[in-house]
Amino acid sequence: MGRSLKKGPYVEERLFNKILEMNKKN
Repeated sequence: MGRSLKKGPYVEERLFNKILEMNKKN
């Protein structure tokens, strides 16, 4: 349970950082 709970926010953070990087490029 704790594992999946940790994975959720981590994946979201990576996605958020990816979007931020894309916005910086444009």
